[in-house]
Amino acid sequence: MRQRSRLTALALAGFVVLGAGSIASAPPAAAAVTVGDVVVTPTADGLEDGFGRLVVDVSLQSGEAIPDQIFNGVHDDVWSVQMERIDEAPWATSAERPEQYFGWFGLTRVSGTATDGVWRGTITATPWHTGRWQVTQIETYAFDAVDLGDRDIVIELGDPVAGPPWVTQPAFGTPVKVVTGNELWTPRARVTDRSAGTSIRAPWTPWRGGDPFNLPQSTLPVGTPLQQADAGGYLTLPAQPVVGAGGELDRPFVHVYGRYGSRGYAWHAATALFPYVKWQANSRFAVSGRTVTVTGNAWPAPAVYDAANTNIHLQRLVNGTWVTVATSNVRESGRYTLTWAGPAGQVILRIYKPGGSEYYGLDRSEGTKLASVTLTLR
Repeated sequence: MRQRSRLTALALAGFVVLGAGSIASAPPAAAAVTVGDVVVTPTADGLEDGFGRLVVDVSLQSGEAIPDQIFNGVHDDVWSVQMERIDEAPWATSAERPEQYFGWFGLTRVSGTATDGVWRGTITATPWHTGRWQVTQIETYAFDAVDLGDRDIVIELGDPVAGPPWVTQPAFGTPVKVVTGNELWTPRARVTDRSAGTSIRAPWTPWRGGDPFNLPQSTLPVGTPLQQADAGGYLTLPAQPVVGAGGELDRPFVHVYGRYGSRGYAWHAATALFPYVKWQANSRFAVSGRTVTVTGNAWPAPAVYDAANTNIHLQRLVNGTWVTVATSNVRESGRYTLTWAGPAGQVILRIYKPGGSEYYGLDRSEGTKLASVTLTLR
């Protein structure tokens, strides 16, 4: 698999991580700031009603005035007080990459003075944030980052073992044969109850990854136009080219919400969708004495679309069982070469191009087996 961009890796690992940094450069730091008490209320919320209001109060002291409103991003969209997940999300399926970072954006002074006061931030947690979190740092335009990891401020959201009530997973259909990358595929997923496996007619919305400043919202107000899964829990996006306008990794995400009456919608689940690709191949056999050389092409060529697993095998039929005798890789151009020195006599050979899966099973391919050939080696 060719090296893929860090932004894409972040998007697939946590459906985009905002707390990793900002594209904006901060102004020169003010006078040194002392961070006193950092209090999160509450430290546990079962999210039974789909929402959890978390308040952080930060005591700050400085020799120079601190603005009444402080934040850590040119658009107030990078966390000022950051938490990191400290569990391994045992509830997560292979198709889920739970959020790894969470936190408070802007902070507003609620008491004291500009040089000795308390600044407050409020966020709403949802079932998708289920897990155990620890406050790790505070950083704003007013002062440099301060490590809070040694203060053991731990917050528990939802049921960290059972997980959110719903799960969303890709629904793979018939694999697509790809030659040019312009072939169409239809992204599809299914929403089910995590414990019972029954279908959920859940509200959902699509989102395309790649822009960390354009994330889906954790909560949405009443009246937000959302699509709805069908009676079987299936949700389907319009057909689109295997290689999207944004390149090979221009992949759609689906975000599922629970409806809570007048309170609006809360984020419940998410997954990324990749094309399910069918490998194709041809082969040309050449014999020189007891040496067999096989050349050919496999589709999709990795230069067109990097389908999972570029391995290709030469197999020999031995006592009714196909045994791999040589292995190579499909080159960027789609061409491959396999060489094997066999025993004298008649042999039955074939090319086997296996499929595979990557990105935690989200990116899949199906293999192909070519017709066998009988050769005589001397």
